Amino acid sequence: MIKSLLKKPVSAGKIGNAVGRKCWLTGMVHFLLILLATTIGGAASAQYNGGLEETRFAIPFTGLVAGTNPVTYPLKKSQNSFIDYNNFPVQTTQISKKIKNVITLSVNEETTHYLSSGFTANVRITVKYGPNSGSVNQFNQTLTVSYKKGDGVKYDAKKYISFDDAEYVWVGITGQVSIDTPIIGNLNVLDILRLDNEMRITRFFELPATVPPPSIFGHVIPPTQPTPDHLTVNWAWPVNTGNNATQLEWTWVNDELIGQYMPGGVLDYDLLFSNNSTRIDLPLSTPGYDIPLLYDDTGKIYYRIRAVNIKATGNRSDGPWQMGPAYSYAFNGHNNDLNWQSTTSFAEEGKRKSVIQYFDGSLRNRQVVTKDNTTSTVVTAETFYDGEGRPAIQILPTPGMGSIIQYQKNLNLFNGQTANQDPSEIFDMQPIAAPNSFTPSMDSASGSSHYYSLNNEDINTGSAKNIPEAEGYPYTVTRFTPDATGRVLKQSGVGINHKMGSGHETRYYYGTALQEELDGLFGNEAGYFSHFQKNMVQDANGQVSVSYVDMHGRTVATALAGAAPTGIQPLNISDPTDYPNQGGTNIVGNLLDNTSNLVKGNSIESINTILVPAPSVDTFRYQLNPGILQMTNCTDSVPPALCYDCLYNLEIAIIDESGERNTPVTLRKYTNIKLNGINDDDCNTPQSPLRIVPGNDAV
Repeated sequence: MIKSLLKKPVSAGKIGNAVGRKCWLTGMVHFLLILLATTIGGAASAQYNGGLEETRFAIPFTGLVAGTNPVTYPLKKSQNSFIDYNNFPVQTTQISKKIKNVITLSVNEETTHYLSSGFTANVRITVKYGPNSGSVNQFNQTLTVSYKKGDGVKYDAKKYISFDDAEYVWVGITGQVSIDTPIIGNLNVLDILRLDNEMRITRFFELPATVPPPSIFGHVIPPTQPTPDHLTVNWAWPVNTGNNATQLEWTWVNDELIGQYMPGGVLDYDLLFSNNSTRIDLPLSTPGYDIPLLYDDTGKIYYRIRAVNIKATGNRSDGPWQMGPAYSYAFNGHNNDLNWQSTTSFAEEGKRKSVIQYFDGSLRNRQVVTKDNTTSTVVTAETFYDGEGRPAIQILPTPGMGSIIQYQKNLNLFNGQTANQDPSEIFDMQPIAAPNSFTPSMDSASGSSHYYSLNNEDINTGSAKNIPEAEGYPYTVTRFTPDATGRVLKQSGVGINHKMGSGHETRYYYGTALQEELDGLFGNEAGYFSHFQKNMVQDANGQVSVSYVDMHGRTVATALAGAAPTGIQPLNISDPTDYPNQGGTNIVGNLLDNTSNLVKGNSIESINTILVPAPSVDTFRYQLNPGILQMTNCTDSVPPALCYDCLYNLEIAIIDESGERNTPVTLRKYTNIKLNGINDDDCNTPQSPLRIVPGNDAV
């Protein structure tokens, strides 16, 4: 929520980004779970298809020598193991079950050994299955897996056998394990082979007529410093509760409003939770939850739970709510002296992400702090504003900035900046003699500059070892055009090689399209040139692109332009076969047009911005033939006609607005106003010698 304005702006704070750095970890999760659950009767539970799925494993086979952690049997002839459903405990509330049996021969592709060649392995097995060990069927099968070298070559790293509803499965190796290349380097291929006997059980339950209360239910009082950002609530359900999920609900009430929920002086919990509460469904395997404490002012958070059974059809049955005075927590509010706004997004199984934005007294966003409840990683991002209040410095989001969501003062400081000093005094308010001075590096003692530097304590360990070094520049800079339009002039990149002043900034140019250009591109159906803008962007490599934009801001045409940057192969436009008619012709455009002229009192202005994507010679030709007013003489005197020249002061300026060529301003001034006499009205008098004749300027 946005609170009342502060009396003074909040000091700048910290930044961050908690995105995982190694996406391949996601693909390893399933493999690691199987590896860690290979003890006898090992199980993993999850809510599945309206029931609870348990995965049980028999002792697997791997390598030539039996392992003890985890326990394994040797992968060789005459070895066997079994898995029996009848050895597992069953709740009295279970009403049905489904079993999926899977036998898998696999290659451990995550081995740390380098495999210089491929291989093919064959394992001959016998499978006995049935409702129990005394009533079984039997079959024999050879499982074959392989590993091949080479790009795009397919191979079988896993081979499955699956069948349904066998409560007893015995697997034995009845033949020699055959490997065409048993030794590769110093690796015995048997050490990366694995044979698993897996039973996936889905149990379906029914809530009893009287649902038992939780055996454990309550919250853990958080520490008072710093201000907590969550309240941990724990619970445990007794055996035979018959639920496959837990529903948690909580609500927040300010102290000044609690009387609205106490008719007759007694707190009405149904009324309390009927409005403005949050409710989530959690798997049965989840024994607790961290309720976010992102509320302002002083009040209490009330919470309650109930047992839930979710059916495969989506229908559900719910037990009674467990609630009472003990299930509440008094909280004095999150950062009540700051302006902030929070947003929490929820996903399945109670996953969530909370984002809180901190604003200064002018309601400009200073810091954005993010935290998820899966990794509990706090990510902080920060923005600095220039002297005009525009977002000029964007600092890299950085993870690991503490464990609590909070605003952090003086987190990112420039070298030379003191604590609580306005950062714009360092990067923006420069002496007028040095208006293009570069932004300084940041202090690597804290914040983003510390994280992206060799000072990071985790730089050589774990996933942090791949963190790049920013060398004091973990931020981007945006400079704006000095014309009060708020348009971007140039933007830097991240790191010392792309900092402002490195020559690798992205430059933006804004101009007007010539009617002759539009007609050449689109024909005469494009419309009038005053309805279009012509913009130009030069990227960090020096490549220029030009775009034409209509009055709605839509790009109607775009193309690369200019010479090829250094290190980039240019198009072979000299080849007449692929690129005919590349000689080009000069474009002659009229820069003075009565539809684009600005009339200001007795003056007329015409301003045109011409974009030049590559070094070239541009010739400006100007000519003025002032009008003559001729009137009949109303008297009988001579001459019979009177002639008056139009009087003018004319100024023409050609300016290089980019400031990149250091081209001096071309300025031409003309006038026919006489300061020491009256203009002659005789039509026989020659025209003024100050009349402008055609002129040329080239820049």
